[in-house]
Amino acid sequence: IYVAASHSLWEGENIYLKKFIDGYSFFYSPLFAIAVSPFAFVPPLLAKLIWGIITLLLFKRCIDIIFKDYLPKQLSISQRTAILFFSLLFLFQAVRDNLNSSQVTVLLLWLCLESIRCINNRQVLLGVLLLALGIDMKLIPMVLLPYLAYRGQWKAALFTLALVTLIQLVPAIFIGWQYNA
Repeated sequence: IYVAASHSLWEGENIYLKKFIDGYSFFYSPLFAIAVSPFAFVPPLLAKLIWGIITLLLFKRCIDIIFKDYLPKQLSISQRTAILFFSLLFLFQAVRDNLNSSQVTVLLLWLCLESIRCINNRQVLLGVLLLALGIDMKLIPMVLLPYLAYRGQWKAALFTLALVTLIQLVPAIFIGWQYNA
């Protein structure tokens, strides 16, 4: 759907009115449609393979962030191994389905975790950019804005809102105002 919507966008069609594969609609931002444009230049099977590899790499990074930043440091190696084993066992079906359907869930999870990690490590601009891209793609990461405010990260929350607004306008440069919904 992503690649088909990207192609339709470049053809000047309204990607939000059109039905794609199996009658599905495109619910993501125009910027996301532009970002996946390179996948249109490779065979579909290769595009799916590349997306799958990216998804697996991002999933591994998510696990690394969780283990490094969120698990208690005093856990033993065997406790960490057990947590990893049961986490992977529990998540296997969801990750497999995401790979099979070429979904963006793992990408969104990575954007959320990496943005908070960056903000917590004083890489605020990078964190804000990642969170704004996630919100632009799908509104789910917006739940992190109240979290940032609660943690006293008001600047990061406000900059994220400002950057989301700016990011919403960028695709109009490429596709015009009429399709930048």
